[in-house]
Amino acid sequence: MPSSKVIKVNNFIQTYLREHSLSSITPVEIAMELENAGVLKDSKSRSGLPLRNLIRSGSIEGAWQDGSRRWHIELVEEHIEKYSISQVASLCGYKSAQPIYNKINDGTIPYEKDEKGNIYFMKDRVDEWIRENLKVPAAKPKLSKMDMISHIKSLEKFNDLQETNVQSFISLIQSTSKNIDDQELRGKLALIISLIESDLHTWQARIQEIIVNITQSTDNK
Repeated sequence: MPSSKVIKVNNFIQTYLREHSLSSITPVEIAMELENAGVLKDSKSRSGLPLRNLIRSGSIEGAWQDGSRRWHIELVEEHIEKYSISQVASLCGYKSAQPIYNKINDGTIPYEKDEKGNIYFMKDRVDEWIRENLKVPAAKPKLSKMDMISHIKSLEKFNDLQETNVQSFISLIQSTSKNIDDQELRGKLALIISLIESDLHTWQARIQEIIVNITQSTDNK
């Protein structure tokens, strides 16, 4: 079956050609774009070599050689973005691809086969299937307490930072208010301070509630 790498490379190249209104491109021309996107690492000594190797293995859509034996990849109008089995497993939150194989075997997930009998998935169909199957995965991956410590600490730090910033703003308003003789305006500023402090307390309470819920949920799991 097509590997995740091959599927990602084909999706990237065809999307690139379409978005840049190009009819074709050479391996050398697209190699750096693939590497910059983290899709396919290029060769430092021979630009485009990893892509040419995939072309020679028959893995790249729209590839052809001209009379000088130079490779080109043309826009495939009927190209449809695809997923591999491992990509679908990752999207569903599974730790392995076995649950996807099971769904293929029992016919509960939409999949396709190429002319060689290799299994792949059409992106649009699988995305829709995932949206319609809200219980996927059947058993969600568990998070240990260690997994969540960094997230909890980040929330606590954000909470402290938020309070510091708001208190600085309040102090600025109070300082400004002292230098204003207009009693009506000073009263309005005092009201603003009161509303800000009320919102801050609500914010802090909500953050603490989230932290407690995360901690309890992690302990339970």
